[in-house]
Amino acid sequence: MKRFFQFSILLVLLSSGHAFSQNLTVGASGTPLRELKRRDELGSAYFNTQFLASDVVSAGGKRFSLAALRYNLLNQQVEYLDDDVVYQVQDSLLSFRVIDNLGKSHLMEKKVMDNKPLFLETIAKGKVALFKRYTAKSTNTEDWYTKKKVTTIVPEVAYYVSNGDNLERFSANRKNVLTLFSDKGEQIKTFLNKNGTDFKNDDSLKDLFSYYNSLSGNP
Repeated sequence: MKRFFQFSILLVLLSSGHAFSQNLTVGASGTPLRELKRRDELGSAYFNTQFLASDVVSAGGKRFSLAALRYNLLNQQVEYLDDDVVYQVQDSLLSFRVIDNLGKSHLMEKKVMDNKPLFLETIAKGKVALFKRYTAKSTNTEDWYTKKKVTTIVPEVAYYVSNGDNLERFSANRKNVLTLFSDKGEQIKTFLNKNGTDFKNDDSLKDLFSYYNSLSGNP
């Protein structure tokens, strides 16, 4: 009863007209989602396969705690569990925090690129910031002998950089890094050679971007 009361209060707050859009479903009065995974489906559509406690921030800046949240990478939606029923938080989230399967916390924040909202994790802040996007794609294959169709879901990541208000997709490699940081080219070359930067490692990229921003007087 206590938890139902808490969710009822949350529903009232979120339905106030400025926190979320009118098709938001939060609490037991929302429309439950159907189970998406089928027996002939390989892989997972979820950033975190288990529902875990997390926080969300509405477009109005209100912060709410959800006891059981997961992040669907295929449709970029936040889902939560209440009394064994899965619901979906639709639209107008500014940010949400999600825990991955290794227990690491990730803050996903809404950014806009070409008038399209994206949920990105900040890897490095500063004059030139680095962000990471988590998505997934679904592919269908057919066994030539049995004719059985199988759906495979594969997680994907992409990096983005911003310099001021501009947000652009970025492929992290030595050539692109030297182009991006061309005004500090010699220092960046020395840093790359000395540190053996791993362009597929977030911590390594964070160190690189932080170093450049320190050279630019904006760590």
